[in-house]
This record gives sequence, C-alpha cells and structure tokens, in this order.
Amino acid sequence: MGLAPAETDTQKKTLKYKERDPEKRIAFLRELRGVIAQRGADNIVYIDESGFEPDGCRCYGWSPRGYEVHGDHSGHRRPRQSLIAARRGKDFLAPMIFSGTADTALVNRWTRHMLCQELRPGSTLIWDNAAFHNKKDLQAIARDCGHHVLFLPPYSPDLSRIEPDFANIKKRRQYAPPGTPLADIVKCYGNYLE
Repeated sequence: MGLAPAETDTQKKTLKYKERDPEKRIAFLRELRGVIAQRGADNIVYIDESGFEPDGCRCYGWSPRGYEVHGDHSGHRRPRQSLIAARRGKDFLAPMIFSGTADTALVNRWTRHMLCQELRPGSTLIWDNAAFHNKKDLQAIARDCGHHVLFLPPYSPDLSRIEPDFANIKKRRQYAPPGTPLADIVKCYGNYLE
C-alpha cells in the first residue's frame, strides 16, 4: 500500500556525512552540556571560515513554461575572498574578509588580535576540525586570554551555530546588485542580527 499522490511532496534532502562518528558526536554534546552547566550558555562562541567566489550568480530565473533561462558569468578565475567570523548568541563577532584561503598563521593571528578582543571573560570557543586549526596553538591562545576551547567532532558542521550565517550571507550576495562588495554584505548582515 503506497502513499496517495496528494500526501507526497518533493523536498530537498538534508545531507549528512557518512563519515560521522555517533560516539564522538555524543561525547562532544556531553562535554558541551557540562560546559554550559558550569559556565552558562551566554559565552559559547562558534567559529568558522567560508570562501566566496568572485561573482555570486543567480542559478534560477523566471521564464514562460517550456522556455530556457540564460545568464552570463565570467570565465576568468579571480582570487576568491574568504570570511572568518564568530557567533555568540545573536552577535556576529570579529568578521574579517581576506583574499585566498585560511592557514594556521592567519587563524592564530585573527584569534589573538581580533576575536579575543571581542570576547567576554571565560568564553568557550568551538572550532571545527579543519587541518589548519592547530589545536595546541588555539588552546594556548585561548588559555592565555582566559578562555576555553572545544573542537567539533569530525564531519559535524550541523553542530555549529555559525554555519547558517555563511549560507545566509552567500544567499544575500547572490541577490545583491552586481558589484556589491562582500564587506558591505557582511556589515549589513551583522547589523541585521542586532
């Protein structure tokens, strides 16, 4: 006995990584609950980076039924921009735009000189497991500034509260007027959250 056509609807899949380890995810969530019980939830800070292609193109358009929709985009590869930022509750902290991709030195400098300047005392910083997030360095920087670090379990971006921010910024960029600087979009997004 199948479902009647009126009861079904096409929906976009929510994809998850096959490589996720349920035991590591449970251990992380237990550790996070312990931190919240001990320090409270107000100082939990999620951190991530994301890259942006030079031109955000609109992948969809309107046309009469049966007609194709065409658009133009540049064939020249220009340097991509990247954004590193943090999220604490509704606060979008220390956004920094840079050319190219992140590396250990950049992340460490940003953490010490930008992020830590905006944190409340005793914050808990939650990082993903990107190869350039040197755990010893980040733990030392956090400790020197009076903070604590947790690392997400591998293949678990769904546990990071900042991931939707990057998706929203990319969507806003897609619909911004051509030539709108990424910095303007990020600034407007940060103001939108306030």
